[in-house]
Amino acid sequence: MNEGLLASIIVPIYNVEKYLDECVQSLVSQSYQNIEILLIDDGAKDKSGEIADKWAEKDERVKVIHQGNQGISGARNTGLRKARGEYLFFVDSDDCVKENYVEELVSAMEKENADISMSRFVGLWKDGTKLVTSMPNHSMCMSSTEYLQNLYTFSGSCSVVWNKGYRRCLFDDIQFDIGKKNEDARLMLLLMKKVKKIAYIPSGLYLYRQRKSSIMNGENKSLLLQSELEWIQMHLDYLAEVNETKLYFTALKLYFNRNVEYYLYLDKVGKKAARKRLRKVGKQLVNKRDFSMGVRCKILFCIFFPQIYARYKNGGAEKRMDAYFD
Repeated sequence: MNEGLLASIIVPIYNVEKYLDECVQSLVSQSYQNIEILLIDDGAKDKSGEIADKWAEKDERVKVIHQGNQGISGARNTGLRKARGEYLFFVDSDDCVKENYVEELVSAMEKENADISMSRFVGLWKDGTKLVTSMPNHSMCMSSTEYLQNLYTFSGSCSVVWNKGYRRCLFDDIQFDIGKKNEDARLMLLLMKKVKKIAYIPSGLYLYRQRKSSIMNGENKSLLLQSELEWIQMHLDYLAEVNETKLYFTALKLYFNRNVEYYLYLDKVGKKAARKRLRKVGKQLVNKRDFSMGVRCKILFCIFFPQIYARYKNGGAEKRMDAYFD
């Protein structure tokens, strides 16, 4: 598929000189050639901006925008304003994609008349450990409700924006929140309010590099969990508003899980507040008869012994994508 509607690939760049060549090389080598590659230099302090400019000199499809540092959301928003394509893709500048990435995702959107297409991704930590995902091994389509259900249970969806293709019209009145962590999960909820169908293909077309091996440890893990609790709460507020009871309780279970995990990183005052929160949320879950007796017993155990259970379940958690009570 060398011809077709223009596809815009938005790449936010900040201090990635070590990885940028590999990323852009994978983009200019796409089998779907009617593309524009928007490299957004977000005030990089290394040679990333210079590397980007050299790519623009070599390939006319590469456009470089230099700007002061606004963070990844600000860089992506700049890309959205500049993009001319009917299809949109987001690729992080330290990652790369297979040569048929755009072609396969565009084809899936068109074949299924879908608003979004999504591929499996292959993750790799610096120590060579592969990311284990529970994404399906077969092609499928899902509604926005099914996508959110899978997102909350880690069974076929993920909140990141970078393993997906989008129809441009979805972003006519949507942009990324600047200054927020887990901005992808926030944005995906906004998109799901508009989306009717999502097409999934099982090929591992996106190559995700996990550079910061300590991101799931210590202070970074605490901040990550705090941010995750914020976006889950955002989803819960919306689901309650639209009376999506089943989805609400699925998301509430995830919220409870993450509060248990967050408990480990709190001080004495924080732990006291967390126990109150766990009791309040746990009571709602225990009274939900859709959950098995085993699940309700685990919830009760977590309410009374959160630190014990969190330590038990946290072993190796940075290399899993699962929920406690599935």
